Amino acid sequence: RVLHLTSPSPMKRVLLIGATGFIGKVVLERLLCASGEKKVDKVYILIRSKASKTCNERFEDLKQSACFQNCTDVFREGNVVIPVDGDAFESDLGFKAGEYTMLTL
Repeated sequence: RVLHLTSPSPMKRVLLIGATGFIGKVVLERLLCASGEKKVDKVYILIRSKASKTCNERFEDLKQSACFQNCTDVFREGNVVIPVDGDAFESDLGFKAGEYTMLTL
């Protein structure tokens, strides 16, 4: 489905791949603004663990980015943005069974 942030109909869940990159951060920031307007319930962000950092460590780094300075309340709530460890190059995005089910409910 095409993302129209001006659409009057709310989206339930969004899976964002690439949120730790430059463009991904901007898209995530726009989605967080939309969540404040109750247009997005949850944003799942696919974050690949690296040798030096886990998914959650990379998520903590992401939250410190300057583009999220107006979105700190959303991160504090802890229920809008949900990091999911995975890899876009793996089958099923590298999700474990429970994580895949969580996204499809």
